[in-house]
This record gives sequence, C-alpha cells and structure tokens, in this order.
Amino acid sequence: MDVVRPSRFRHVFGSTRKNSGYEALKPRSRSGEGRLLKVNSKIVAVQWETSGFGALAILPVRDSDLGNKIPAKMPTKVPLIEAYKSLIQDFDLHPFDETLVATADSSTIRFWRVPETGIKEQMTTPTSEIAGTSSRRISTLQFHPTVNHLLNIIAKDGGVHFIDVEKGADVLSVATGHTDTIQSLSWNWAGSQFVTSGKDRAIKLVDPRAKTAVVAQIPQAHESTKGCNVIWLGKRPQLLSNGFAKSGERKVSLWDVRRLDAATPLTTETLATSPALMMSFYDPSTEIVFMAGKGDNSIRYYEIVDDAPFLHYLDQYTSALNQTDLSIFPKKIVDVAGCEVYRFAKLSKDKIEHLMFQVPRKGRDTNVFHEDLFECVVDTVPTIGIPEWTAGKSAEPIVIPVEDLIPADSKSIYEIDPQKQLEKEDRDILRQEAEDNGYGVGPIEGLKKDEETPKKKKKEDVPAIAVVADAVPPEDELVSPRRRKDKKDKSAEPEAVETDLVSPRKKNRDKDKSKKDKEGGEEETPRKKRDKDKSSKDKDKEAVSSPKSARDKDKKDKDKDKEKEKRRRDKDKDKETTDKDKEKKRRRHNEDDEETAEEPKAPSKSSSKRLEKEAASEEAPKPSKPEPKASASNIFAAAAAAAAAKRGGESSTKSKPEEDDGEKSDEEEKEPSAPMREGYLPETFPDGSKFQGYFKENKRNGQGEFSCAPDKSKYIGEWKDNQKHGEGKLILQDGSEWSGKWQNGARDTSASGGGKFVFDDKTSWEGGLSFAGVSEGKFLWPNGDVYVGPLQDGQKHGRGVLNYSDGSKYEGEFKNDLREGKGEYTFANGTKYKGSFKADQFHGDGMFISGDGTRHEGIWTQGKLTRLAGV
Repeated sequence: MDVVRPSRFRHVFGSTRKNSGYEALKPRSRSGEGRLLKVNSKIVAVQWETSGFGALAILPVRDSDLGNKIPAKMPTKVPLIEAYKSLIQDFDLHPFDETLVATADSSTIRFWRVPETGIKEQMTTPTSEIAGTSSRRISTLQFHPTVNHLLNIIAKDGGVHFIDVEKGADVLSVATGHTDTIQSLSWNWAGSQFVTSGKDRAIKLVDPRAKTAVVAQIPQAHESTKGCNVIWLGKRPQLLSNGFAKSGERKVSLWDVRRLDAATPLTTETLATSPALMMSFYDPSTEIVFMAGKGDNSIRYYEIVDDAPFLHYLDQYTSALNQTDLSIFPKKIVDVAGCEVYRFAKLSKDKIEHLMFQVPRKGRDTNVFHEDLFECVVDTVPTIGIPEWTAGKSAEPIVIPVEDLIPADSKSIYEIDPQKQLEKEDRDILRQEAEDNGYGVGPIEGLKKDEETPKKKKKEDVPAIAVVADAVPPEDELVSPRRRKDKKDKSAEPEAVETDLVSPRKKNRDKDKSKKDKEGGEEETPRKKRDKDKSSKDKDKEAVSSPKSARDKDKKDKDKDKEKEKRRRDKDKDKETTDKDKEKKRRRHNEDDEETAEEPKAPSKSSSKRLEKEAASEEAPKPSKPEPKASASNIFAAAAAAAAAKRGGESSTKSKPEEDDGEKSDEEEKEPSAPMREGYLPETFPDGSKFQGYFKENKRNGQGEFSCAPDKSKYIGEWKDNQKHGEGKLILQDGSEWSGKWQNGARDTSASGGGKFVFDDKTSWEGGLSFAGVSEGKFLWPNGDVYVGPLQDGQKHGRGVLNYSDGSKYEGEFKNDLREGKGEYTFANGTKYKGSFKADQFHGDGMFISGDGTRHEGIWTQGKLTRLAGV
C-alpha cells in the first residue's frame, strides 16, 4: 500500500495582502544582471524608469500590519536617488543596517543613508564612495549574510572581491575559474563557503579563505547557457540549481555538496517550456523552496525532505499580473497569529503587491501560537566581524528564540496540544538520523567537517521509508522515532511485526483502553479523575451526615456494578460471535478464490461490489481504445463522436439507480480507504500502462506523463482530478501528434481551445474543433502549401485563402475541399483570374487579366474560355 508522506506544509496557500503595497509605479523596464526590487522590514527600493540616468525610488513599507496611513497611489513626481549618469548595474540593502543602501554601476560603488520614512527630495550626494578599476568591471553585488559590513562584488572577469564598507578598503579577492559571467552566488549557513553558477554552465564550490579557493565543481550543470542560478539550502549539505535544457525546458536539480565532482544530481525536475529566467528562494524555517520565473504569473513551491526523491511539489500560486521581480521580507514581520510562514514583495508592470503564504491551521487568528511552524527564524543582527572572519573564524546566523516570537496574550501550541510536542521530538530524532545517514545518500568517509557542522553520534544507518504500491513498511518504520530510539537502548526481545500503519502512541492508548474495558473500567482522563475525586468527597460527606443515605448509595453502586458486569459479558459474547462470523467469511472467500483459480467463474455480487469499491478508491484511468490513424477528416469526426458519447454517458449515469446490496458485511464496512498520494509519484496499471507525475489528494493533478500500453499512445501534459485538463500533447503509435488544450479528459472544443495536429504524413492543422464539424484554423502541407480558413469534416469549406508553394494564390470560396463559387486566382507570374469556379476549375462568368493588363472577359467551361463577352 502507499504510505502517506507526513508534512506540516502540505496545504500551504498563497494570497495577496489587502491594504499593502503601491500602485502607479514607473519601474525600470530592464535590470541587466541585477535586480529591480529589494525590501526589508522598513523600506522598499525600486529601480526607476528615467531618461538615461540611474535612479532609485526609496519608499516606506506600506502594509496593513503597520497601521501607517500611506496612500497606495504614487504621485506624478517621485523623489529619487540620482545615483549615476549611466544606468545602475545592481544594488542591495544592508542586512543589519536597514537604512543603508549600496548601488553600483560598471566600476563605482556608492552608499546612501536614507530615512525610514522614505526620501522626500532628490538625493545626488552619497554618504561614501568606492571607485573601481577598469580591470574590475562590476556585474552584481550583495552583502555577506553573517559578517557585518562585508560586501562581496561579482566582477565580469569571473572573480569575487570583498570590501569593508566602513573602511572602504579591499579585504580579499578570489578567482573562481569561471570562463564566462557569474550569474548567481549563494553562501552556506555559516558564511564560510559559497557556491556560484555561470554562463559557462559550471557550478563551483569556493572557500574564499583557503589557499586553493575552488573546492569542487560541476563542469556542466545544465545544457543551456541561457540562464542558471544556484542557491544553498540553509543547514543542509545540498544545493538547488535552475537552468534550461537545449529544447527550452526549464530544469531544477538538487545536488549533494559533498559529491559535486561526481556531477550527478540527487534528483531533477522538469518544468514547462518557457523563456522566463527562474528565481529561487529557500526558507530554512519551513524547508520550502519557492521558484518563480521573471515574466511569469505563478510561483511554484516545493518541500525539501531528507529521503529520496528529496523534492516534493506542494502547489503553485497564480495571479493575473506577471512578476518582473520578487523580494522577500524578513521573517520577523510575518503574521505569526495567522500562521503566515513567508512573505514576498512582488513587482509587476506598475504595481507592488505583498504576497503571503499561510498554513491553514485550526485556531488560526486566535490566541494560539503555532510554535512548530517557526522553529528557525533568523534574526537581522550580525554574528561576526570582518577581522575575525578573515582570520578564519565562522559563525552561524543568530536564530530568534521561539519564546520571543510568542505574542503576549498567546499560548504555545505545545501547551495546548501535547501531541504537537511529541511530533516535534519525532522530527528532531528523524533529522538527527538523516544527518547521520548523510541525508539519504550515506555517510561520507574522510569528509572534512566544517566548524558550523554539529557533532554527530555514530549510529547505524536507518533505511528511508519507500513509497511503493502494495509494500508494507518494516517494523522500525511503523514505530515512532522516539520509541525506535528507546527500543535501540533496550536489550529486550523485539516485538512482533505489526502490519497496520497506525501511530505507535495510538496503539498504546488502544491497548490501555482495551485492558481497562476488560477489567470493567474506563480510561481515566484528567477530567474524569477530577470528577471522581469530587464524587468521593461528596460520598464521604453524605456518609457522615446521613447513614441511611449512605447505605442506599452502596446498594445503588452494587446494582450499577452488576449492570456493568452484565454489559461487559454481553459485549465479549458479541465480539466472540463477530470474530467467528469474520473467520467463516474469510474461509469462504479463500475457498472461492481457490475455485476461481481452477475454473473461471462469474464473481459474486458481494465480491463485485468490493472490487468496484477498490477500483473507485484507486481511481485509475481506464486505458483508452486504440485511436484510428490520424487524418484531417476522421480526427474531427472523432471529436464530435466523443462529445456525443460523453453527453450520453453522463445522462445514463445520472439516470441509473444505485443498487442496494442489502446490509453490508462487517468486512465491507471496515474496509480501509486508500492512503493519500501526494507529490511526484509513479503508477503502474494491470494492463501495463504507466503514469508518472504529480498527485494531490490521491488524484493526478499537475504535470504528468501517461503511456497507454494497449494502443502505444502517450499523453504528456497537465492533469486535474485524474483527467487530462490543461495544456497537453497526445502522441499516437504512428507518430501523429495533437498538442493543445484539454477539458475534463477530452480535447477542448471551446472557442479558446483548439490546438495543433501533426499527422503521420507531416501534414498539420492549427486551430479549433467544433461539435458541428466546422472549425477555423490553418492547414499546412509538407510541400509548403498553406490554407487559412474554415474546415468542415476535415475538408476546406467556406471562404478561405490557399497559398501555394510555387507562389500562386487563391482567395475565395471552397466546397468539399475544392475551389467552387466566387474567387480570385493569382498565378506566380502575376496573371489573375477573377470569377466563378467549379470543381477546382474556371467555370462560369470570369475575367482573365494578363501581366501587361490585357483583359479577356467571358464564359468559361472547365478551365477554358468558350465565349467572349458581348459575342
């Protein structure tokens, strides 16, 4: 059976915050190598569109939480920082001094001190300036995440240079060995090493303070040089890179830092084909990666886990506006009461929006603080100075204590729900086991441990839980991590393997409850205990005040005990009878199976019912019948027939009454439902058909590939609730293809639907379908002929235009795939015929106009002029 992957963030959703952001902006249309937008908890910085000079607009953060009454619409004239006479190459905000802004053109870095309320007048004089050299052409810049006042500059020569902002002096320079422009740089958790990606398609791991700076590298991470970025995943020894394949598909790969030289990713994800460059953001508190393309209108997010396949798709946020840039707010300003785990500032054409991502929890927006969602919130304070860092020291970022995040009038979820505390202990143990096991890839012998790496105790490798159909996990994986840890420390004999996938804590509670039921008692909860103590005190009081009342009470209690004992005996008797009935049914079922194996028989009504329930729970798509050979005529007829069958099937399904099989057996009533499938999974069907793609709530939802074994066809595209829905491609056995939109399992025949057919003879059709058989589109032949106009039942019919490959052209009426009616034919040499056509020939009244302007008007018969006009 499938094992449902536990996750706190399975249902994270995104939304736009109200009364936040700005409107009527004029951001710069292109950013070059750098960014257009940067934010922190106090200010918003945007590159502004100007007549040629480089400028920044500095605005205060406008958010509903802050209570500031700032107008959303920007005025016509906005005060700007006039940074350079040329365009700004890149800029960044100081991570620890939130009012200090650094800007750069190709050779000069300038620093600007701005007020928290935004600038009120033009700024032309910087606070300080560092002039560059002609050999160090600046590409991008960014501040160090843990070292105070340390700025790293990525130069176009492939080097990375470090500058002390306070002193305005160089600290050190590192040659990365990239042969082309560096496109991204990301630091590890302790700020001791960084990783870069470049247009040379290489990813390099660099220790800037080592004698040999380049520690490891991947020569070719992605196929295309179009755009590649890489980020370090917090405390994990893993990298995530985004790039392009030669075909234009976007690729996402996860790499083990300790095995970069092997150049083999842990996993690779293929996204839809798009020219948009990808941006990636990682949240160490939730271990969620957000990915968005510049120019796209969606943000996809994945959860990083400790076992293969490591990367699990969660969902995507989609809006009507395309993003030109994104920037993240510090975690300390999110709405913790509303279970908000991440917040973006999104820049579109003329607008800034605040996007929040929340976990839908019961008790959200109350006085309950969900502590388990905020276990690693990084503070915006430095951890080390430049002298210590250059001397070789490193320090991890400062994590805000969780108790400092709890609002004054709130209580932690761990106090209210002890189960959450147990789950946290389980996660801590699993995380330690994952670290000991090398995060699913095994320990690395001889690995040099970094200073920030926590010390680890030597343990045995723990196998990861495999998500495989019809597989029962071993006993150790069915037991909670805390019990598994305690079990290792004990020398007692192992318990019997349990095949029911039930929480160990629940099993213990069920055992205790069953034991107490047999003894004639009930499970004593704290509330019952208090009621029992109170009742005991009342009994003592009554015994002292009234002996007669006490005797009556004792008699009453004895009667209650007798009644309780009688109920217990009846219950045991019923249970014994039920067990016997179940055993009989199991034996009868096994006998039926043996007889069926020897001689095939029709299934019984009850077994048919059970098989139908199992099929419904799996919801596997039935393999489609082999499609006929594609042609211009039958593919349109098939669309109309499929629509009619669909309408007939729906009506028959609705009108068919449900069969009543009478009283259901205990076995049917207690039959467990299918486990939930989530994320990217494979699926194999009895006929050999295969599916590989995304599941959500046990159904195929998102991108996926279905290979139908009976007819050798393949569908690649989007799914919704187990049906083809969205953009997709159908490839038939003979090589014919259809690409376009699908609606509830069928080709979309609406006005906005349609697609492209490529037949086995390389003839193609681009356009829509219609139940009436009439469609508008474009037909292309391999010889170069092109027809634009309507088709009826796969044939040219109506008024259209046919351009021939030899340069001639016909524009007019068609009937049954032939020129018939009024039209105009232009020969390749410029000669024209205007008039009537029949059966593809000049026929009827017409005029022939030669290249020199000579006209011949008359009656035409089967392509020949038979009588001149007026004769």
